[in-house]
Amino acid sequence: MPDWGTMPWGFGPWGGAPAVPEPVNPPYIIDRVPAPNSTEVNEEAPIFVRFYDIDLNLNPASVQLTINGVLAFSGGVFTSGYVGVYSFTAGVYLVRIFKIGGWGYDSTVTVTGYAEDTTFFPLSVTDTWSWRTRSNPICYSGLTPLAIETAIQSPLVTFLDIEPARRLFLDNALIVDPLRTRAIPNQGNKAARVLYQIGFETEISTVLNTYRLRNAAALKTVVCERNNLLLIDAALMKTHEQLKTGIQSLFSLGALPETYISGFLEYLDSTIPTYRVSIVANMILLAKSKELSV
Repeated sequence: MPDWGTMPWGFGPWGGAPAVPEPVNPPYIIDRVPAPNSTEVNEEAPIFVRFYDIDLNLNPASVQLTINGVLAFSGGVFTSGYVGVYSFTAGVYLVRIFKIGGWGYDSTVTVTGYAEDTTFFPLSVTDTWSWRTRSNPICYSGLTPLAIETAIQSPLVTFLDIEPARRLFLDNALIVDPLRTRAIPNQGNKAARVLYQIGFETEISTVLNTYRLRNAAALKTVVCERNNLLLIDAALMKTHEQLKTGIQSLFSLGALPETYISGFLEYLDSTIPTYRVSIVANMILLAKSKELSV
């Protein structure tokens, strides 16, 4: 009679042979923007979080973001009050999330990220970090416009496909009394300051470096009459298809390097309003800067 310990059954778990070991590396978070303990963060800044599992077995359905104690994203679904995008490529799970209406001035934002792997006994990561938005400073009076802010109040004469967006941006940059009974002092300069600041609120603004437009003092001012970003976005997207043509004209007329074209198009088609509005501001600033340099 054969020995049960030497037959095939003896090599299974019941026979005492070792099982295939489970991976020992839990997922982890490789990137957080805004960074932990950041201060003076823009009150409308999006949050970026990237998860990674070195064993390439991250469970995408497990990924969650909790913001100020409220679940904001879970398994590919954004909860009410939040919008964004997510992707899962080469083992990296990226979440970009934006709070409708922004975070408010002088506020602490606390984020908790969570993810599991797909092992039988899931390994997980939980991490919590915080950052603060900027304080509410004195409102910008509109008395000290930059040269580029003065310039963008005049029509574009070369980049005609971008001109409708320039007008719409400035017309919708500020909260205006619907009955037009109360004028905003220095309205044109304030609207131009909004456009200028939004142009520098995402990383695509590096394309503006050639024109040396970045001004730290101007970027720190607060336009108290600034309109809701979603309303500005809704106005600008009326020219969405024309703006795609405008991107090509920026390249063909020498204002935009070819390496930026795909990035501009991606931002214009983004599901996050911050990126759509920012790319339009960059297009206007680029177009006007190019016209001034000719």
